[in-house]
Amino acid sequence: MSQPQALRQRNRRQVVQALLDHGSLTRPALADELGVSKVTAAAIVQELQTSGWLTLGAGTAGRTGRTAQTVHLASHLGAALAIDLQNDQITVHRQSVVSADHDLQLVMPGPVATADGALSALRQGLTPGPFGAVRVVVISVPAPVDHAGDIQPPNALNAFDERPLRRAVEEAGAALRFENDANLVALDYASRTPWLQNLATVIERPSGIGMGLILNGELYRGRTGRAGEFGQIPVASGRAVGRLETLPPSRRIQATARALATLVVGLDLEHLVVNFERGDLLVQTLRQLLEATADGDTPPLDVSQEPAGTPLLGAAHLSLHLARQRLLTDAMTLGTLTHVA
Repeated sequence: MSQPQALRQRNRRQVVQALLDHGSLTRPALADELGVSKVTAAAIVQELQTSGWLTLGAGTAGRTGRTAQTVHLASHLGAALAIDLQNDQITVHRQSVVSADHDLQLVMPGPVATADGALSALRQGLTPGPFGAVRVVVISVPAPVDHAGDIQPPNALNAFDERPLRRAVEEAGAALRFENDANLVALDYASRTPWLQNLATVIERPSGIGMGLILNGELYRGRTGRAGEFGQIPVASGRAVGRLETLPPSRRIQATARALATLVVGLDLEHLVVNFERGDLLVQTLRQLLEATADGDTPPLDVSQEPAGTPLLGAAHLSLHLARQRLLTDAMTLGTLTHVA
């Protein structure tokens, strides 16, 4: 590969990245942003515009009195699709890859999180819309997901088969990623608080109790992807041993608080996010346990409560991030605008 070609590819990627960051820029502003000459910036814009990647709009008058045109990414460069699967409800969110706009927000109530229900929701999301073809699909599931992206037991979804979903996404030319719902909560929160390097999110849903762990700034899955299966923690109940999430509500709060206190101290966490129906009581119980065992040197733990629905928000954030990475890769080679290359 010749150096001029490599430079053109890098410059195209940088132009697309700058427009993703800023929304729109004039060609002189793009030149300043990229650190290239105005002639070079104009040539890159012309190439991307001819290929259908960019559109031009009216700008504001410059110092010479001439109106500088603004450069925008084309609105049809693709969409990112997020789906959250639960046995009692499926939610779907489709958004533009190049803006904050969305064109589909679907809620399917009832026992629809079977293979047929999930496939129906997916196909509706993959239907072409005003933003162009879907580039990336992220599906939130109440099950462990290993390092290879495969769903592992225990899966709380009833009669679920992922294979038809994989085929449908492949046929649409998109990319698919499954992710644990609690992990998506953690990823979403971590993206909004990048200064926190060690945190945990614990959520209670109809499908059970899960936890997402961010350690040293990275999502922690454990050896098999089952890290965070909080509801599966064994708890003694009389002479029997059961799972934490099967305990009666009052005992579940106490047991959850004790398990969280052990985790917080053992991992030296900075922050804990709680998404529980009785979150206030859980936080109060946890704080009492931590204060009773504090030795004066234990750093304070910040605890926050997040509203329900954050797995879908996390899936939307992740799908947008992955779709933009694919868009940037395609920009280097002026790849197709109709599907993920």
